[in-house]
Amino acid sequence: MADVLDLDAGISGDTDNPSVTVSAGSKRVLMVVITNEGAATVSVTWGGQAMTQLLIETIGTSMTIQLFYLMEAGIAAASGTTLAITGEAGTFIWHAQSFENVAQFDEATTFPTTASAQTTSSTPNPVVADIVMDGATENVVYAGSGQGNSDPASWDGDAGMAEDTSEVSGTHRSSTASSVVPVDTVLCRCTWTNQNRAATVACEINSEDNDVVGGEEFLGRQYPQGVMRGVMRGAA
Repeated sequence: MADVLDLDAGISGDTDNPSVTVSAGSKRVLMVVITNEGAATVSVTWGGQAMTQLLIETIGTSMTIQLFYLMEAGIAAASGTTLAITGEAGTFIWHAQSFENVAQFDEATTFPTTASAQTTSSTPNPVVADIVMDGATENVVYAGSGQGNSDPASWDGDAGMAEDTSEVSGTHRSSTASSVVPVDTVLCRCTWTNQNRAATVACEINSEDNDVVGGEEFLGRQYPQGVMRGVMRGAA
């Protein structure tokens, strides 16, 4: 079985048009999470290829966090390595990481489970997004969190989910984690101190072994067309 693997180490920053390397590999995906000041939403391209928004949480007029992806076909068609972010208002923070051995059939297959959560007050703390993995140990979770003030915000995640990078820019702090050794449920937690307006977005990234070939996907495994076994796996 081909486990989803980190292809390139995660990197982060708070300036537009950085160079983000995606190494050669098989069945890749590039993930980007952006925490943006205010209610404005952003659009993202990498190497001139438009990235697709998977998740978004907007906290009033204070903060927006978005999760984007670019699959193998877009990565292969890209020209250059520039990550271009447009539409941002005020300060923003980004994190990017690439993976390989990822299912490429469609969005629902690649990201079988997604979750997000937010708060506009000082409670609850932490903000928790649950990813139910169903024991799919060849998969990983990619997640990001944002905090509307620059007081400390950090990860407190389950199952090997450690903080990858943390950035502070202006009135925002962002923290991102990825590459989990999963159990049945992964809790993606954002914790903070003395402030409010926090959010977390998270997704499960499916292994290429769970791609669909000529049939439906049941419990993350391939079965021939018309053979009904098990329960169809869907997004949370």
